[in-house]
Amino acid sequence: MASTRYLQFGAYRLDLAEGRLWRNASAIPLSRKAFGLLSFLAEHAGQLVTKEALLAAVWPRSVVVEAVLTTAVREVRRALEDRARQPAYVQTVHGRGYRFVAPVQAHDDFLNSPNCTAQPLVGRDPEWAELRARFAAAFAGQRQIVFVAGESGIGKTALVDAFVTQLAAESSFMLLRGQCIEHYGTGEAYLPILEALGRLGAGSEAAHLTQLLRQYAPSWLPHLPALHTENTTGKAAASQSTSLRMLRELTEALDRFAADRPVVFVLEDLQWSDNATLDWLGYAARRRDPARLLVLATYRPVDVIVQIRPLRTIVSELTGLTNCTRIMLDYLSVEAVAHHISLRFKGLCESETLARLLYKRTSGHPLFLVTILETLVHDGMLTRESGSWRLRGPFAAVADLIPVSVSQFIERRIEVLSPDDQRLLEAASAAGESFAVATLTAAVGGAEDRIEARCEQWARQRQLLLPGGSDIWPDGTATSRYRFRHALFHDVIYRRVSAGRRVRIHRAIGETLARAYGTASASIAAELAVHFELGGNVPQAVTYLETAVQRAIKRSAYAEARSYAEKALTLLEQCAPSRPDQELRLQQALATALMATRGWAVPEVEQALRRARALADDLGDRPQIIVALWGLIAVSVVRADLLGTRALSLQLLALTQKENAVPFQLAGHMELAGAALGLGDLALAEQEFSLADRLYDVRQHGEHLTRVGCDLGVFLRSWWSHLCWQQGQAARALKMSDSAVALARTFEHPFTLAIALAYAAILQQFNRNLEAATTSAREAIALCAEHGFVYYRTWAEIILGWCEGMDDPAGHGVSRIEQGIDALSAASVQRSLPYFHGLLAEIRLRRGESAAAERALVAALEIVAATGERWWEAELSRMREALVPNLSGSQQ
Repeated sequence: MASTRYLQFGAYRLDLAEGRLWRNASAIPLSRKAFGLLSFLAEHAGQLVTKEALLAAVWPRSVVVEAVLTTAVREVRRALEDRARQPAYVQTVHGRGYRFVAPVQAHDDFLNSPNCTAQPLVGRDPEWAELRARFAAAFAGQRQIVFVAGESGIGKTALVDAFVTQLAAESSFMLLRGQCIEHYGTGEAYLPILEALGRLGAGSEAAHLTQLLRQYAPSWLPHLPALHTENTTGKAAASQSTSLRMLRELTEALDRFAADRPVVFVLEDLQWSDNATLDWLGYAARRRDPARLLVLATYRPVDVIVQIRPLRTIVSELTGLTNCTRIMLDYLSVEAVAHHISLRFKGLCESETLARLLYKRTSGHPLFLVTILETLVHDGMLTRESGSWRLRGPFAAVADLIPVSVSQFIERRIEVLSPDDQRLLEAASAAGESFAVATLTAAVGGAEDRIEARCEQWARQRQLLLPGGSDIWPDGTATSRYRFRHALFHDVIYRRVSAGRRVRIHRAIGETLARAYGTASASIAAELAVHFELGGNVPQAVTYLETAVQRAIKRSAYAEARSYAEKALTLLEQCAPSRPDQELRLQQALATALMATRGWAVPEVEQALRRARALADDLGDRPQIIVALWGLIAVSVVRADLLGTRALSLQLLALTQKENAVPFQLAGHMELAGAALGLGDLALAEQEFSLADRLYDVRQHGEHLTRVGCDLGVFLRSWWSHLCWQQGQAARALKMSDSAVALARTFEHPFTLAIALAYAAILQQFNRNLEAATTSAREAIALCAEHGFVYYRTWAEIILGWCEGMDDPAGHGVSRIEQGIDALSAASVQRSLPYFHGLLAEIRLRRGESAAAERALVAALEIVAATGERWWEAELSRMREALVPNLSGSQQ
């Protein structure tokens, strides 16, 4: 089916090129993965498709559980209104897979596809369906008036043009088109109608039009010089015509014209229409005689409301009639934006990420979206290479982009407002894309009721703002919230604010919020930090950023914690006098965030910890020296510096005994146990793990999270389970691991659970339990991917690679393991690398690649010799001894 674009089955049609499902004339919403699944099944109609084949086809290079497949099948059945027990389309073959049981026809030409009603626009399915229904009614003789409304740039003309173009490919009709023009005084009567008739008269229809006008609308001929031959009869008709006569004559002529072919009359920008044209529209809509006439009239509702034009009354009256309707165009959804980008930029790998970013940037405003995309192409950030598109440069550059044309468009809309309204919007932009009315009173002055009334008017008109609900602040203040219609409005308005005024506005907003929230201000610490920084109070901004860091760490939001900490440390350099105690806490927090997101061995972690240790020494702050020591121990562990780990752990225990810091005493014994396990001293490891376990108190869980970054009891038992297995106590090991995972789940702390799952996956690999190891690894990967935990995700990816390699040696298991090892090595990680190389060697052997297996084992044993990490050395040596006799025969 290489040339196939459409698959037809029953009342349904799959558009393979655009990724859309249609039922007759209606588009059926379907997620991208569900569409891929349905397409694959339909392309293999009548064949049994295994679950494995579906997962490989629809989720390539992705790790998903079977439940995801089941969910996608359920979505497909809902879309097709299919029943699992009595399937008309998708049949379940229990234990094996699925079969598409309906007959399928393939088409490569969209016009030759049965029931062709494909839609050339994205994100306008309901509007498109409404237009088709109205044309069908008009074709049957029921005159129709359709108002297509929406703000400038929303796509009114694009929708109408695409619809008319599509009709031209399917039906025979007469098209009239007139444009209303903005005037500073009274506009010319019937201007768009005269324009439309004049265009028609200049073409092949001139004779027919002249004949109809002469017979049914003689008073119109003198107004159309191209059609009118001057004579006394014409002059008399023109001089004696009345407005009612002209309305009646024009309507009669168009009705007669439509008797031969349907007439589609497009009137654009009706908000600028003259009154006479509106009178004709009202007259034509109310006429009861049958006529094959469809009027498509576009207008901007905001301009109608602001300028109080007669159109407001006409629209209100006519939309109450059964033959009249109004289509309100809103912004595109994020799915529509993604679909547009995928169609416009074939092969763009970053299309989904770019779509989410541009949706956030434009809120789906079509004009803004297209303008930004055109700017990206013009500036060379989107380039085409070998038939596929590529994004050049960072996403941050896209996030800050405002094309000149968009900026000017917004500026013109703001400049027509009063100075007071402009100042109000500027203050709102400083408060954020979403803001509370109560924050503006301090910034601009005046009564809150007046400010709220103005914001409510904009929101009701959907002109600049949208309603955002309401807040009740801790001090009892009740305030309404609003948000900007889209981010570009916010950004352009904010850039209008002078530097000095920005400082004053942000300071006033920050102080207002700080007073209102009082002791609860930690809940909005990040927001307060922004206002105080931009308001010129840098020390206060740093204080709130520090609070935000600690809150983020407690929620396992380590990426945010890192960002806040780095920002605070940068601002701290501007403060005088210096605050070494505050820098110390921020360096510690930064190290914790970096450990979780990038791993313990990266240079930035050690740099932050050594700076913290130096500051703590200068201050004589023993508790903080302990925290820094714990971090440096973690660095030494992942680098497999086992002797260094032992030395630092002994220092930690000496300090913690003096300070009675029980969590860190537990940590010290745990790390001594881990070092002993790595060095092969299992008896000492058991002794130290036991000492650590006696110090664990689950009631100190919160303190563990704050001071260490995870629950130490879970960490301890997860690691200890590996020692138990090494000691030959497999049942005890499994019980301990299961209890650690169960305990981690009760805490709802993602990083702690990630540790437990990663260790559990390895333990199941020790037991060679493919199913259990796969389950734990997949859950760990999903959790780590969601929260950005790179280190433990890499562990789990390697274990999953081993499971895949054992199940299917020819599959992707080897590449997954190799990628994991490369990622750890690139991050300076040495811990457990001999074990991971051993897993790689085993899969290489199963593939019959003895030489490659030998290289993996040699690399593993070299790391053992360099680091002294010997807990997997015996297995590595056994594998190599078994391999040696086969090497000579396997080498080519």
